[in-house]
Formats: sequence, C-alpha cells, structure tokens
Amino acid sequence: MSTPIRRCKSLPREVKLYLPDVWPLCRPADHTACPPCQQLAQLDGKIRGMREMLTDIENLRQDLNTQMNEHHDRLIHRFPSEISADIFQMYLPTDIMDNDLNSETSKHVLAASLALSAVCRRWRATAQSTPQLWMDIPLRLRTFNLRSLPLLAKDWIDRSGQLPLSINLTVSPARNLAPTLISRMIAVLNQCSTRWLRSKYEGPSSALSYFAGHTSGYSMLRTLRLKAHISRIVGTFNLGTFKI
Repeated sequence: MSTPIRRCKSLPREVKLYLPDVWPLCRPADHTACPPCQQLAQLDGKIRGMREMLTDIENLRQDLNTQMNEHHDRLIHRFPSEISADIFQMYLPTDIMDNDLNSETSKHVLAASLALSAVCRRWRATAQSTPQLWMDIPLRLRTFNLRSLPLLAKDWIDRSGQLPLSINLTVSPARNLAPTLISRMIAVLNQCSTRWLRSKYEGPSSALSYFAGHTSGYSMLRTLRLKAHISRIVGTFNLGTFKI
C-alpha cells in the first residue's frame, strides 16, 4: 500500500498550479516499492513513533511538575481552602468597592487572578473557586479576539458566583468589527446585568441598543459610564428596570 508524499512547500507559485498536492509512493506491478520509497516509509513510521514517545514524556514531565509544586509549596497546600482563598484575595492590588472603573486598575486585578491560576493545579482550583477574584472584569474587544473573548468573559463571570461585578468593556474603533460580533459580547454581559455594581462602556454608539439587561431582578448598579463613539445609528442603553 502506498503512502502519500506531500510536495515541497517552497516550490514557485507557477509550478504549484500544475502539480498535485500529494505525490504517491511508487507502486510497481509486483507491489514492491523501490528502495528509497521503502526507506522513506520506514522513516515516517519512526517519526510517528518518536512523536508519540515525546508526547508521553511531556505528559510525564507535567505530572512531575505537579508533584514538585506540592512538595515545594509547604503553606497553601496545608491550609484549609478557606484560608488559602483569603490569602489569594490579599494578593489583589485593589478591592472592587474601591475600583473607580479605571481600565489599568481592572487589568491589574484580572492579571493577578490569572497569575494565581497559573502556578499549579491546586492553586488554579483554589483561585477558580474563589468568586472574589473574578468580580472585576476588564474586556477589550478587538478584531483578533472577537470569537474568543465572549467565551472567556462567560467563564470569568461564572467564576464570580452571585457576587457584584465591575464590568469595563472597550470596543475597538476598527471598521471591520461587525455589529453582530459585538452583540455576542454584550449578550454575555446582559445575562449578569442585575449583578453589575459598576459598569463602563466605550465603543460605537450603534452598539448601545444591544444592552437589553435581564428581566429578572433589579439592578444594583451604582456607577455607569458611557463613552460612545458617534456613528450613523444611535442606540439606547436599556437595563430592563431603568432606561438611559
């Protein structure tokens, strides 16, 4: 049975137009490939085997890293989870009640929470199960994170439990940001609008109409800041229980 060989990727463009993407190994009438093709097939098999072996070694190394962290960390691993959570909260640069919706401050808070989650598996489990670490959420929607940021935002919001939130959303003024993609981001925020304590939006005015709020419960909103870039379509900001 022949094994396909991919052509060289550095071929000139005019050559690529007339050559197939895959060249088959030779297969004569007696079903015996030529010596170079046989050797190439053997090398491909060895490469696959070595890649599988490398994957196994990397997984083993990851397990050893976890064990090493448990041996080296003589404090957090011995504390009850409640005490560990309190220590993690002290690591945050500010409290949500003191945050004045400054974008840089919000980024530092989120960066601290993510840093705690990156130490080891046990730290990550403790950090992700501590809602107080995920109450301050800065979001900057750009062309390269249109699809990933809504998923990340939902994950961070879910970790906050039912605690009040400080939401800071900035939408890039890039022209190729489709309104439907912006609406996906805002739809995630609408689901938790009753928990907004402080909220700031900076972006096109046409996206204001996507803020529909949540019909259940009343808003606890204390601070709302809007910096809308005027566009052809001007929307209204609606949080369900009151309208701006």
